[in-house]
Amino acid sequence: MIITGFIRSPSLTTSLILSFISSPHEPLIDFARSVFFKHHAFHNPFLWNAIIRSHSHGFHPKRALLVLRSMLENAVCLDEYSFSFALKACTKVGLVREGMQFHGLLWKMDFGEDVFLQNCLIVLFIRCSTEENEEVGDGIGHQQRRVAWEEES
Repeated sequence: MIITGFIRSPSLTTSLILSFISSPHEPLIDFARSVFFKHHAFHNPFLWNAIIRSHSHGFHPKRALLVLRSMLENAVCLDEYSFSFALKACTKVGLVREGMQFHGLLWKMDFGEDVFLQNCLIVLFIRCSTEENEEVGDGIGHQQRRVAWEEES
């Protein structure tokens, strides 16, 4: 009834999405995603982040970036969670160039000083290490790298 549109309760739809999106069963996750996009829960950043997280932790991390792009196109506010899930997807698949684009976007959107996101970038650049992106890692201040290292130890 939710898929056909007979039930139009936003709270029920939200509860359903949140219940199924964290399931270990892929068909339930797919169902939650389809309900999300069918009912256009577009103004709730928390639900968007749940969908992005399901992709970044799932079998198709690149799809997390597509969802994030759709989030931007629909003028939904990104937050530090949106970026952290997207950076995790980049790290998982080795998308350094996309990670570098997120690095620039972080600074444009005033998230550049966020230590947690800087940690995500460090992990991306270390796990996908090449000579090209070692210079980018140098753009993250020495103090932040030291703090990140001490917090993980």
